[in-house]
Amino acid sequence: MLPDFDPESIAHSFPFQAKDWLCSVHIFEGQFAVTYQEDKRTIRKFISPLSVRQALEKIPIDTGFIPPGIVRWGMFNGDQWAVKFIPPQKYTLNFGLVEGKELSLSVPLPAFVFLGKGTTYYLWAVKEKTVLPTAIVFHAPLPNIYDNGAICFGNVSVLRASLQVMDEVWSRFLGSVFNQDFSTNKSKKYPDNVIEQLKMVAGKTTKKYPNNDLVPMAKSLTVAQIIEQFV
Repeated sequence: MLPDFDPESIAHSFPFQAKDWLCSVHIFEGQFAVTYQEDKRTIRKFISPLSVRQALEKIPIDTGFIPPGIVRWGMFNGDQWAVKFIPPQKYTLNFGLVEGKELSLSVPLPAFVFLGKGTTYYLWAVKEKTVLPTAIVFHAPLPNIYDNGAICFGNVSVLRASLQVMDEVWSRFLGSVFNQDFSTNKSKKYPDNVIEQLKMVAGKTTKKYPNNDLVPMAKSLTVAQIIEQFV
């Protein structure tokens, strides 16, 4: 038995004018009802999910050129999310006034997994040089990051996540002035303040961050597992 509904009342319930209305689709268990206008008549048809899928398959979808480092992308509840893998490299970090002096450190950091969803961004460290879904994630050895990996941007404006903005948000984060907020439990050698660890690494001639100093998350989670928690 087909579901009963009044297409005329549905058509008149829209806030825009009839001339703007092309079609509406209503979802019922096991089938779809499409309502549209043709020659000033309102027409209703019941169509199968297969027909809807075949119609939607004809709509072109193109991400454009995907920026380097993006390893996953998706949408959920209207928000895009993206995951970027960032290889180990050297950065210049600014900490503002520390003990009355401007502190700027040039320091090598480990590889990162950078996740953005909506206006929330997460950062975790990994020991591998290439992205592996099975790699164990660690706390990023940086202040201003919550225990779950969420970044505290402070006064820095944050763009809504998409494929096109991940590099810009990453640059804004690194270019911000770090402070000592959320600086504990990010280093085995300096558990009270990871900035001390960064000072020590910056003072050496090493080109690599000492991965043996990385602190694992509360639960030993892989890259794939921690991404699934937030998307």
